[in-house]
Amino acid sequence: MPYSENTFDEAVASVLRAAKPRTVLDVGCGAGKYGRIVRTALDVTSLIGYEPEKSYVARFGLRKLYDEVRTKPIQDAMKAPSEHFDMCIFGDSLEHLPKSAGNDVVHFFLYRTSFVVVVAPLEYLQENGEGEQFEAHLSSWNPLEFCPYTDVAYMSTGKAWVGLLRGFKCPKAKFRSLVSTLGVPHFIFAESMTHRLSTASQHRRNR
Repeated sequence: MPYSENTFDEAVASVLRAAKPRTVLDVGCGAGKYGRIVRTALDVTSLIGYEPEKSYVARFGLRKLYDEVRTKPIQDAMKAPSEHFDMCIFGDSLEHLPKSAGNDVVHFFLYRTSFVVVVAPLEYLQENGEGEQFEAHLSSWNPLEFCPYTDVAYMSTGKAWVGLLRGFKCPKAKFRSLVSTLGVPHFIFAESMTHRLSTASQHRRNR
């Protein structure tokens, strides 16, 4: 089903207002929920959506909401490595990919964005509905599994979570400063393991 709970809508809107992205990619548009949140939160110069279920485009009027709708799997984006965005949103979509494919695309966009937003359920069972090809849940995710690679700010209800991942186009200091200004309580900051290893290595060299 192309809908999701509204638990983290305000958290996502707060992230958008703080980060002020000009170009946004929405992965798995569904009914266009996150596109509407983007349009309400701020003005953007480009809002592009990927939605592999072609019937949703007309059913939910996606072409009126997005500047461009690409009716392809998100893995297709990796054919254009020169395309960059300020922010990429995986709003209730990452769990619809096999784990290996999800890891591939998240890493791909970490290198091509300043921010990656992920909203995902925890242990929520879902199969394809009638006439739907891409609605089944195929993988499980938690925010801390991204910490080996980048900094993460997240909050969780125990049933779902929202996370802001630092894309590699965003300096670490800027990311930490932005997280500290978010108008949403209970965001937890988790520093990347890569940074901890680098700091430890530098400390050993200075001894």
